Amino acid sequence: PKAFKISTQAPIGKTRKLLYEEAASFLSDVLNAVRSRKTFTVEKGFEVVRRIVGVNHPQDPVLVMSLHHDNWRQYVIHHPVNVSIFAIKMADHLGFSKEKQVEIGMAGLLHDVGMAVVPDKILYNQGKLNNEEYKLFKQRPNFSSKILRTLGDKHVYLAECAVQFYERIDGSGYPRGLQASEMHEYAQLIGLLDMYESLIHSRPQR
Repeated sequence: PKAFKISTQAPIGKTRKLLYEEAASFLSDVLNAVRSRKTFTVEKGFEVVRRIVGVNHPQDPVLVMSLHHDNWRQYVIHHPVNVSIFAIKMADHLGFSKEKQVEIGMAGLLHDVGMAVVPDKILYNQGKLNNEEYKLFKQRPNFSSKILRTLGDKHVYLAECAVQFYERIDGSGYPRGLQASEMHEYAQLIGLLDMYESLIHSRPQR
């Protein structure tokens, strides 16, 4: 029985780890499309997220990767992937339905897609940003919302979460100074997890 357990767990772990790379590949394609001013679809992203949601694996390898995989040169891709995985796991813990776990997973994956229109010299600046650079950097939620609204009414929640994840429940956030009752529930969780992910991983501005 012990040998059988080892032989069956390895393929599962390998498959789960591949989901991390598939999510990263999807997001990379989306960011490249935005930079090239091309349209993009989200079906592939939903497929990957559904597969992440579909298996409640103990000590899930995809979660382990999101916690420990750390390369600041790839943070534009890895940060949203990690936030997406964290959001799925937290939603599961809070008792969200599978479909809502998929929705929040996609919202996490695309929450900062506006980074695609911010120049790399700002995104990867290891020094202090000047006032103009910082002002542009803080426009990311608005950029993200505008980009995601092109997906249509079916996915309007993605745009709402993207523009709200820097809001805070006490009204101290930006860009609109919303309070808890005015925020999408997904945005509240994604805002928390965006901060958590930033604290436990390397970033150019660290």
